[in-house]
Amino acid sequence: MNDTIAVVGVPVILLLAKNYGLDKKFLVLLLAFSVTTGSVLSPLGNPQNLLIAMSPVFTNPFVEFFKFLFIPTLLNLLLLFLFATIVFREEFHSRPLSIRRNLLGIRSLRGFLRFRYIHSFFLSASRS
Repeated sequence: MNDTIAVVGVPVILLLAKNYGLDKKFLVLLLAFSVTTGSVLSPLGNPQNLLIAMSPVFTNPFVEFFKFLFIPTLLNLLLLFLFATIVFREEFHSRPLSIRRNLLGIRSLRGFLRFRYIHSFFLSASRS
């Protein structure tokens, strides 16, 4: 699951970086770190979790993973944020980003529908 999010997330991150003049490398690294850290929370997050979840010890792996891993995952995501603000200090703006109407760079209804069709295609391909 985290690989799928990373693959789908990179184009969105690159569009946001282009629209707002942010460093692409910083945003892609932040996406990779956060997706990997967040994947710990779900039994489907990464292959190791799936192997653990298939153990007969767990009656409901989603509940068990959430119960035991929510707080450590949240703490690690907070530590990641602190790490990023220290190491990539110059990437964080001192002023808030202006919100544009055209957030993803889609300029027309036709472009939106094309984006939506491609998005739906990737979602259906990842489910099968």
